[in-house]
Parts: sequence; structure tokens; C-alpha cells
Amino acid sequence: AALAQQQQAAPGETVVVTGSRIPVRNATRASPISTASAAQIQLTSAFNAEDVLSKLVGPDTTGGISNASNNGANGLSEVGLRNLGPTRTLVLIDGQRLVPIFSSSISVPDLNSIPISMIDRVEVLRDGASSIYGADAIGGVINFITKKDFEGMQFDANFGASEHGGGDLYSITGTMGYNFDKGNITISLLNEHQ
Repeated sequence: AALAQQQQAAPGETVVVTGSRIPVRNATRASPISTASAAQIQLTSAFNAEDVLSKLVGPDTTGGISNASNNGANGLSEVGLRNLGPTRTLVLIDGQRLVPIFSSSISVPDLNSIPISMIDRVEVLRDGASSIYGADAIGGVINFITKKDFEGMQFDANFGASEHGGGDLYSITGTMGYNFDKGNITISLLNEHQ
């Protein structure tokens, strides 16, 4: 009887079981997602959507992002995730597929058609999502969310210079928007020179 009273009086211990000792921020989500807001993009002084993606976790900077604009190339800006190439990475604008451009024997979306001044945020799903989006999302999904209800005028100018010369970049962007009773009209123009 004395042993039973001691067991009832003793407080219970809490046992915590973890699978890893490394804390992971995205462990609560179903899939790992990298994001960048317009304010974060502006701090990086990115010239185009390709520059934005090169600073995010997920897109492959060694072979996944390609700005083929010189040496006789076609001028497309392509992106790939998980080293699977641009044909296995889905690019969306506001949740809608970016229309691909036919290049040689494949069709890929061109990042040059996304004006950086119109980007509100970028979401990169760094895991395969072919069960939701189809075969072109095996590598992952990149979703560019554009600014909604933009009103007013905004002008941005960027200049970049190479330490050894020959790699200077100039870009001027103008964005104009107007809200009215039934919607919004937004126009963005970009002039870029290399």
C-alpha cells in the first residue's frame, strides 16, 4: 500500500521525441517554399526576374538559371529547379502558367517577359508538384505574384559596372497605374542595355 501511495504522489515525466536536432523553419509546411517580397527584391538591386531568383534558395545558380543573350544565343532567360532543367520547372504569374516560347526543340517560359517593377512577391516551391500541376512541375514551381491595384507613377533606374570593364548594365523602368470603378489599368515599360 505504501508503494502505491509513492507512485501516485510522484509527478509524471514529460518525454519529447524528435526526429532531428537541427531546427528547420519550414517543417510545419507540407512543402518547402522560398519567398521574396517587393521590398526584399528592391534591396538586392536586381535588374530582372533572373537576378531575383539567383538570390533565392531553390533555383540552381550553376546550371538552372540561364540568360542566353550573347554569343549567338536566342536571348531567352530560363530557370530550372533541382538540376532538372527548364522544361521540368513550372513558371506561373498570379497562379496562371507563363506561356512558353518555342526554342530549338523545346518550349520554355521566358523570364524576360516578367517586368521586375510589377513583382509584388515571388514564391518558389522547391519540391516536386507534378501531382497538382502536371509533368512540367516535376522540379518545382515558381510563382510570380504581381502588384494589384497599383495607382500612381513609379520610376526606377539601375546601373551596374564590372570591376574589369565590359559588363556594364543600364536599366530604366517606368510603371503607371490607375484605379477606376470597374478595375485597374497598369502599364510597365523597361529599357535595358548591356
